[in-house]
Amino acid sequence: MNPGGGATSLQVSVQSSPSLAPGTYPVTISAIGNGQIYTETLNVQVTKYLFVINGAFMPSNMNVPSGATVTWVRINGPLGCGCVDDGSENIHFADPSVQSSARLMQYDTYSVTFTKAGTFPFTDDFHPGVGGSVTVTP
Repeated sequence: MNPGGGATSLQVSVQSSPSLAPGTYPVTISAIGNGQIYTETLNVQVTKYLFVINGAFMPSNMNVPSGATVTWVRINGPLGCGCVDDGSENIHFADPSVQSSARLMQYDTYSVTFTKAGTFPFTDDFHPGVGGSVTVTP
């Protein structure tokens, strides 16, 4: 979106209530320039339990209640860096009852809903020694 045709910079911050339920919500951004209105709608995903993958899992360990959905998002370098992404990240669970992810590319997400209590360690098949765990309480 570039209403004036020249270089523009736009920073958008979206805040929500802490009670907002996890899910995908449309956010519409409108800009006015040269007598015209430009509108773009984007989807924003709200999650309660989130791991970020950027060379390591951040945080590396998480405690959640049974029934919680945990999401991982792959960020290969700073946002908007145009970094080359060869899809060499994944989430592999030691416990076969928890499905592991496929290869994750830049900005891909992967979610698991944990329904039983226990500790579920995970690793990255492409980076030995990188991993973490999800501890689920009843």
